[in-house]
Amino acid sequence: MPGKNGKPSSAGGALSSALRSLSYGDRTSSDLRARLLVKGYSREHAGEAIARLREEGLLDDERTARRRVSYLVERKHFGPSRIRADLTAKGVPPSDASRYIAEETEGVDFREVALCYALSKRIARPEDEKSLRRAVASLARAGFTSPQIRYALENL
Repeated sequence: MPGKNGKPSSAGGALSSALRSLSYGDRTSSDLRARLLVKGYSREHAGEAIARLREEGLLDDERTARRRVSYLVERKHFGPSRIRADLTAKGVPPSDASRYIAEETEGVDFREVALCYALSKRIARPEDEKSLRRAVASLARAGFTSPQIRYALENL
């Protein structure tokens, strides 16, 4: 409900807005807080809404981060550094992001993931220096290391 200055003013409104946001997909606490603040809710009301959602089990940063890791590996075929950047951009502390990545990708061969990424992006076996640079740059942006990139390009 808007207050006198036209900005949202109630804790209930912040909670409703947070629930609507979560209905579109998982969010971290910091991501959800930022969204509520942008919509004009006070820090206090945003904090109350987030605390309530945590109590109800509707907001769980660890669960959200772990699901995100699995999604980025299995569907997007991203490498560890790109996944880490994605998680930290969503407000996951870097140390937690590294731990979640290590735990959720135990047994994953990122060389094969890099190859899947290259195939999904229709990267062809480089024939000249220019196409090699482009392929390497694309795989590097996707978060792969040099050995993983080398493997993917050799096996195209």
